[in-house]
Amino acid sequence: MPRQGLTRQDVLRACFRLIDEKGFQGFSMHELARRLNIRPASLYNHIENEASLLSRIGQTATERFSHSLEEAVRGKEGQAALEALARAWWDFALSHPGLYAVAMRTAENADEEPAFFLPAATLSDGNDALRHSILCTLCGAVSLENAGFFPPEGEKERLENVISCLIELWKKRSKPL
Repeated sequence: MPRQGLTRQDVLRACFRLIDEKGFQGFSMHELARRLNIRPASLYNHIENEASLLSRIGQTATERFSHSLEEAVRGKEGQAALEALARAWWDFALSHPGLYAVAMRTAENADEEPAFFLPAATLSDGNDALRHSILCTLCGAVSLENAGFFPPEGEKERLENVISCLIELWKKRSKPL
């Protein structure tokens, strides 16, 4: 019988917090149960199994990331859309490093391109080399930030540099506005 007041959503929220704090590799059912103040076996009153929970986490992380990017570029075109995309990508990845990593892992294992790649595809106007360059630049920059490759100070300046580089690349490879 499920613990009174504990919902499936509570379990998912606890998963997201745990993954953002400890990374996907730091996730364990035992730690999740500890954070929820229940026995590990009791988790299965709230979820089907670990595989379905992890699948749901991947799906939700991808949806949240996609939604944040789509919202950022909605109603914008050209350079303004590219800037908004870069800022939203950066903000999500640094605010939710674990969920970002899960979204990337989910994309890696997907049969089709994930929805969060769509804004970059739209901005590249069919130019695959430009789309790949936008994605590689954003993925690389946030991966280095999340790995602690740079000191914490200067983060905003690095984001502005990434945006400047993307805009220059976009201007050179895309059709004129």
